[in-house]
Amino acid sequence: ISSFSQTTAIPDIYFERALIDAGIDSDNKVDGLISTEDISNITELNIANKGIYNLSGLESFTSLTNLNCSKNKISRINMSSFKNLIQFGKLCTLP
Repeated sequence: ISSFSQTTAIPDIYFERALIDAGIDSDNKVDGLISTEDISNITELNIANKGIYNLSGLESFTSLTNLNCSKNKISRINMSSFKNLIQFGKLCTLP
Protein backbone atom coordinates (compact mmCIF):
# COMPACT_ATOMS: atom_id res chain seq x y z
CA ILE A 1 0.00 0.00 0.00
CA SER A 2 1.40 3.37 -0.94
CA SER A 3 0.23 6.68 0.35
CA PHE A 4 0.64 10.05 -1.25
CA SER A 5 0.81 13.17 0.82
CA GLN A 6 0.32 16.58 -0.65
CA THR A 7 3.22 18.96 -0.47
CA THR A 8 3.64 22.69 -0.76
CA ALA A 9 6.65 24.20 -2.49
CA ILE A 10 8.80 26.47 -0.31
CA PRO A 11 11.47 27.72 -2.75
CA ASP A 12 13.23 30.11 -0.34
CA ILE A 13 15.72 28.11 1.74
CA TYR A 14 15.61 30.69 4.55
CA PHE A 15 11.82 30.44 4.75
CA GLU A 16 12.00 26.66 4.90
CA ARG A 17 14.81 26.78 7.50
CA ALA A 18 12.60 29.08 9.63
CA LEU A 19 9.76 26.53 9.39
CA ILE A 20 12.13 23.74 10.44
CA ASP A 21 13.49 25.82 13.34
CA ALA A 22 9.91 26.50 14.47
CA GLY A 23 9.17 22.76 14.49
CA ILE A 24 6.65 23.05 11.65
CA ASP A 25 8.43 21.21 8.81
CA SER A 26 8.30 17.64 10.12
CA ASP A 27 10.88 16.12 7.76
CA ASN A 28 13.56 18.54 9.02
CA LYS A 29 15.12 18.76 5.54
CA VAL A 30 15.68 21.85 3.43
CA ASP A 31 14.39 20.33 0.20
CA GLY A 32 12.02 22.99 -1.13
CA LEU A 33 8.92 21.13 0.04
CA ILE A 34 6.78 20.88 3.15
CA SER A 35 3.89 18.54 3.84
CA THR A 36 0.64 20.45 3.44
CA GLU A 37 -0.59 18.56 6.49
CA ASP A 38 2.22 20.16 8.54
CA ILE A 39 0.94 23.66 7.77
CA SER A 40 -2.82 23.26 7.44
CA ASN A 41 -3.59 24.04 11.11
CA ILE A 42 -0.90 26.65 11.84
CA THR A 43 -2.57 29.79 13.21
CA GLU A 44 0.48 31.80 14.31
CA LEU A 45 3.75 32.24 12.49
CA ASN A 46 6.68 34.37 13.62
CA ILE A 47 9.39 34.33 10.99
CA ALA A 48 10.85 37.76 11.70
CA ASN A 49 14.51 38.49 10.93
CA LYS A 50 15.28 35.23 9.11
CA GLY A 51 16.79 36.57 5.86
CA ILE A 52 13.74 35.49 3.84
CA TYR A 53 13.35 36.87 0.30
CA ASN A 54 10.36 34.89 -0.96
CA LEU A 55 7.22 33.79 0.89
CA SER A 56 5.93 31.53 -1.88
CA GLY A 57 4.06 28.69 -0.23
CA LEU A 58 2.65 30.88 2.54
CA GLU A 59 -0.70 30.85 0.72
CA SER A 60 -1.13 27.22 1.85
CA PHE A 61 -1.19 28.31 5.51
CA THR A 62 -4.98 28.55 5.29
CA SER A 63 -5.62 28.75 9.06
CA LEU A 64 -3.12 31.58 9.66
CA THR A 65 -4.49 34.34 11.90
CA ASN A 66 -1.25 35.97 13.14
CA LEU A 67 1.81 36.59 10.98
CA ASN A 68 5.04 38.41 11.77
CA CYS A 69 7.47 38.47 8.87
CA SER A 70 9.20 41.74 9.73
CA LYS A 71 12.88 42.47 9.18
CA ASN A 72 13.23 40.21 6.15
CA LYS A 73 14.06 41.04 2.53
CA ILE A 74 10.58 40.46 1.15
CA SER A 75 9.54 42.91 -1.55
CA ARG A 76 5.93 41.76 -2.06
CA ILE A 77 3.31 39.35 -0.80
CA ASN A 78 -0.13 38.41 -2.11
CA MET A 79 -2.53 38.77 0.81
CA SER A 80 -5.67 37.58 -1.01
CA SER A 81 -5.37 34.03 0.39
CA PHE A 82 -5.42 35.16 4.02
CA LYS A 83 -9.07 35.60 4.87
CA ASN A 84 -8.48 34.63 8.54
CA LEU A 85 -5.51 36.93 9.13
CA ILE A 86 -6.22 39.14 12.14
CA GLN A 87 -2.77 40.38 13.09
CA PHE A 88 -0.07 41.19 10.59
CA GLY A 89 3.36 42.44 11.68
CA LYS A 90 5.33 44.93 9.61
CA LEU A 91 5.67 43.19 6.25
CA CYS A 92 9.25 43.75 5.23
CA THR A 93 12.39 45.73 5.23
CA LEU A 94 13.06 46.59 1.62
CA PRO A 95 16.55 45.72 0.42
